[in-house]
Amino acid sequence: MNRKLVTLEKIFFLTMMIAALAIIAGQPVVFAQEFEKQLIFVDPFSIDGSIVGVGNNVTVYVNISDAVLLWSGQAGLKFDPTILECTGVAIGEFWKRQGENYLWMPGTINNTSGEVGYCGMSFSSPAVPQNGSGTLMTATFRVKAAGISDIHLTNVKTTTKADTTVTTTPCRVLERYTLLADSSPYVVSIIHNATGVSTKPATGIPGMLLNQAGRYITYNMTFKSYVAGKTMYVYCNVTIPKSFMLGPWSVTIGGASVTPTITEDTENTYLYFITSYTTTLATKNVVIQATWVVPEMQPLTALLLLVMAAAAILAADKKLHKRNYNSA
Repeated sequence: MNRKLVTLEKIFFLTMMIAALAIIAGQPVVFAQEFEKQLIFVDPFSIDGSIVGVGNNVTVYVNISDAVLLWSGQAGLKFDPTILECTGVAIGEFWKRQGENYLWMPGTINNTSGEVGYCGMSFSSPAVPQNGSGTLMTATFRVKAAGISDIHLTNVKTTTKADTTVTTTPCRVLERYTLLADSSPYVVSIIHNATGVSTKPATGIPGMLLNQAGRYITYNMTFKSYVAGKTMYVYCNVTIPKSFMLGPWSVTIGGASVTPTITEDTENTYLYFITSYTTTLATKNVVIQATWVVPEMQPLTALLLLVMAAAAILAADKKLHKRNYNSA
């Protein structure tokens, strides 16, 4: 079969036709649990124009790990158009493992807004679903200026297929955000399942902001339900370097306080929290409040300096009293 360029609607029309045939044959179409093992991420997640050099090109890979019977997928990209311009997208090697039995629809590139519209990719008959890891698609960027641009995923969606049962499922997405504090870069990571397909706004977490004076980070996450009327759950697992921010912590989602599950190691703090929704499309603002942010003096350091200052004052006072006593 020759390679085909098809519309996104055709890709998922084929999938829905399979689902309809499955229902007719008495095989129910089910929807997967919200928490999938498969993980989608970009590599590299960030491009530093001052290192790569203006005018040079960089290829970014949209990868998947631990795919289970993957049949089709979609993904878009968000980037900083003042630093990068996208010159093209291409289907990844994951879909070429069974020869020419795949479908590909490149998304629209908008270098003014810094977006690649969602690209559609799928196996086609007689191919069968695939497990494992690989590259779903690639994007090539040309560096326009010095500076750092992260590459973020939007409108991520996958379908799996087992026998005649087709499953549309939100998958996990790994994102990394470069935040500048006094011109020094710090990277905050999030694993989330804010997925689905929406034209405006696009689903996902396409950006994050640091309020250094307020000691908090904030972002909007947009997600879309796969089952009308069903309560869905969206979670975030956030990794924050201890060299960047420290707790105690508080988290709000859509203005409502939530209690995160907090774990840590010597280098990072991990905050896990979850929210539910029943609407078809939702956007919620998340605020993660810390009590310390670089370059403020850490509490322990401040305490040690205070103790040292107090000791110095006492020593000086004692020395002064001794001098006065000897003079008398």
